[in-house]
Order: sequence, then structure tokens, then C-alpha cells
Amino acid sequence: MSLNKEQKDELRIELESLCQQTAEQVKELEESSRPVSLDESIGRLSRMDAINQQNMNLARFESAKQRLALLEAALVRLNDKAYGDCILCKKPISWERLQAKPEALACIKCAS
Repeated sequence: MSLNKEQKDELRIELESLCQQTAEQVKELEESSRPVSLDESIGRLSRMDAINQQNMNLARFESAKQRLALLEAALVRLNDKAYGDCILCKKPISWERLQAKPEALACIKCAS
């Protein structure tokens, strides 16, 4: 089953919104994942906490960047006839899955 115009329009709106939200998240995380300055006069435990927090933010930053790339690619693919088809088995990805994760490249069966 291929997607109809209304479904594509709904997904386009969702993808654009997710792209904007994720881009904002990337920007915020980029700032909070900068290295901890050694010149700051904070205690040893506070510095360790700051480094741990920075490492967690860095992981979240990388994850958000990756998701943004997938969302942007999905927006480009939306105009393609192959959008909504599993890249592995070539069968249609369920509408429910695309609603939940519009950047999905694979159906639930293949993604498992």
C-alpha cells in the first residue's frame, strides 16, 4: 500500500516539526557538551561531575545529530516513490510505524 496525499502531507508536517525541534536540541547540546575548562577553580568532585555531565551531553549531542540527519533524509525521500517502503524487504512500512517514527527506513519485522 503506498501512501496517499493526505498521509504524505501529515508526515511532511511531522517531519518538518521534528527537524526544527531536533535542530534546536542539537544546538543546545553542542553548547553543553563543550570540554570542561581546567582553569575553572572548582573542586575535584565538582570537576568530575562536570566532566561526566559533559560526556553524557556529548553522547546525546551525537544521537541528536544522527536523528536530525535521518529526519532530513526522510523529508527528501518523501517525494520519492520508495518512501514508506522497507529498505530490506521492499514491503510497505505500516502507517502506524511511519506515524510513530517518520524517519523509519525498515518495517518492524526487519528492524527487529
